Amino acid sequence: MAVKVGIYGFNGLSRLAIRAAWEWPEVEFVLVNDASVTPEQVAWMLKQDSTRGCWQKSIVAEEKAIRIDNTSVACTQFAKISEIPWRKLGVDIVLVAEPWPEEVSLHALKMLLPKAILTRPVEQVLALVMGVNDHLYSPHDHSLISALSASCHMVAPVFNVLLNGLGIKYASFYYQPGNNTASHHLSPQHFKQRLSYEEASVYSQPTWLADELLSVFPGFKHQLAASAHFLPSAKLSQVHGTFLVECKTTVAEVNSLLEKAAKGRYRQLLSVNNEPLWVNDLWQQPYSVSLEAAATQVVGSEMVSLTLWADEQWMYAHRLMELVRKVGVATTNHPAVT
Repeated sequence: MAVKVGIYGFNGLSRLAIRAAWEWPEVEFVLVNDASVTPEQVAWMLKQDSTRGCWQKSIVAEEKAIRIDNTSVACTQFAKISEIPWRKLGVDIVLVAEPWPEEVSLHALKMLLPKAILTRPVEQVLALVMGVNDHLYSPHDHSLISALSASCHMVAPVFNVLLNGLGIKYASFYYQPGNNTASHHLSPQHFKQRLSYEEASVYSQPTWLADELLSVFPGFKHQLAASAHFLPSAKLSQVHGTFLVECKTTVAEVNSLLEKAAKGRYRQLLSVNNEPLWVNDLWQQPYSVSLEAAATQVVGSEMVSLTLWADEQWMYAHRLMELVRKVGVATTNHPAVT
């Protein structure tokens, strides 16, 4: 039986999530809530995307709903997440695509929502990266799950491969989000600054990346650092990662470790590219991260430099819905005791 998904916040990320998982048999979208848009606007924005192009589906607005091909999805305009009768509307899991009001506590959120995936880091909430630590999810213990941000999903698989293969002493990351990346992947106090700088060439931007990695790899306190610059003209996101590893290594060994992971455990998350990369090679690819193998460097024998790429929003939409599917399947197989 398909897990029934409700969406809180109809932004670019939630629209891509619908596109990414619409054909999945394990997932059924039943509700979209956004106080600022009508069903007509929901239908139009889902159909037309200035970045991704037209979605080849029949999408029409109905009274308090939209119809995608032959499937109806309810549309509501509640102003507060606490006003929405999620369970009465048949929702099993809520994808919280935008921040909820601060006056709603985590405890209240747990009471309000059946299960929920949050698209930002939240203290005291289990943080999961698909393929890295998603095995920690327990349907009996976790009703709220943080999917962190896309930049963390870019770095965590590579970090895990190097950690297990070479050991890591310290790591530093230089993150360059592309212009299609959702603003909530960056520090919240800089939302307005980013909007005002959209026409600028390059500007510095704080990032949560190091803190998010700590929630996945808690043993690295004071051993990780990250910075970011926003590039308005960039179509893809890029991370330059520098790792001080415990074992002496070579460029060939580093690339070989990552190639082995890309063919095995991380075959759906990691790609290794030995040829020069073009933007269109990675555009709308669902990999969490693509390694530009030709750019791998080893300084001395213990300092490793990697260049990582991703179509960040598109891959993050896939990771979100994979997490929704995982939680839904686990909850169905192990229903909570009431």
